[in-house]
Amino acid sequence: MLHQDDLLAKSPLVSCRLVQAVGPHATPLHAAKALQTLLADQCQMLRTSPKDADAARVLAATYLQSGVKQLAIANELGIPYGTYRHILDRAIGRVADTLWQRDVAGR
Repeated sequence: MLHQDDLLAKSPLVSCRLVQAVGPHATPLHAAKALQTLLADQCQMLRTSPKDADAARVLAATYLQSGVKQLAIANELGIPYGTYRHILDRAIGRVADTLWQRDVAGR
């Protein structure tokens, strides 16, 4: 999904301050690219924390590296599908919380 600019351009996240920082008159494509970069950077930041390494791996495999179905990703990562879903949900929550805090703080 992160490589589908048309879908990202329609995301409500393009209106957050962190994305709007690219410029007040950014085109939808520029806003989508800014959102893509922001989310990819957050995934990279998770990799720096040992406690979030699994979360970063699951996020990268799901959103950055493939368009493969989630069950196939879980199999590829060698983890049960239920565990994969739990890690993915936790990872999405972690990224959302971090971005929310940054957006509210204006940085």
